[in-house]
Amino acid sequence: MKTWTGMLALVLLALLACKQKPAVKKAPELKVTAQKLRADYEANEAAADQTYKGKVLEVSGAITAIESDFSDNPVIRLYTGDFMSASARGLPKAEAAKLAKDQRIVIICTGDGELVGAPQLRDCRMP
Repeated sequence: MKTWTGMLALVLLALLACKQKPAVKKAPELKVTAQKLRADYEANEAAADQTYKGKVLEVSGAITAIESDFSDNPVIRLYTGDFMSASARGLPKAEAAKLAKDQRIVIICTGDGELVGAPQLRDCRMP
């Protein structure tokens, strides 16, 4: 019985792994600074979502913090001109470990809307 349960678990894991799509590195559709991203969301969230959400962006800015989220995944905070920073997620831990506070970077991410006034970026990678 234990072998059947183990084999069933392996088959289920294999099926789940097959359904995941490999990451496709798309070229950025837009270039934007973290400050402009924040300003656009502050001015009109609906319009900013139409412009940025779901699109591959080349975002430039200065790092204000390098943190870990609740799952220990890196979150890079980019300066936006006020207390709300843009949050960039998805960068591999090894890449995040090479970064430093106040460093100016360019990062490729998918726009993910805004959360409590802070622009959100996902699936980030270095160019």
